[in-house]
Amino acid sequence: MDVGARYGLFGAFVFAVAWSIGPIAIAVLFTLLALQLAAGAVVVWHRTRLPFAASANLLSAIGFAAALFHVTKHGFAVQLNLATAIFVASAIAGPALLAIESDVHAREWSVWREHLKKSSLIDILLGRHIPRLRDNRI
Repeated sequence: MDVGARYGLFGAFVFAVAWSIGPIAIAVLFTLLALQLAAGAVVVWHRTRLPFAASANLLSAIGFAAALFHVTKHGFAVQLNLATAIFVASAIAGPALLAIESDVHAREWSVWREHLKKSSLIDILLGRHIPRLRDNRI
């Protein structure tokens, strides 16, 4: 199983545990995800200069911030409001931007994918899975 799938499974497990605890645990999780993604956007831009990948991270951070707002205001109540719309839009736009990046900067993306194959779950959590492509433009 590749590291991206392990990260997804880890995230699903953490989400399930947080959900079982309640809205405060979900709020903490969404805060941590928003911070990780915002920091990730900066690191991606600094190390790679890949605009769509950095934008995907930033939009996802905004999406989790909106989800955090929703959970703190409404708890687990499902409502269609601006925060929900922002979260859903970022969940669609983030992967779309990564797909665009893989087409527009295919060579850099393939270097990143190879680097990711050598990365661990801890590397992803610490941002070490993002290669330094800026200095070695392909």
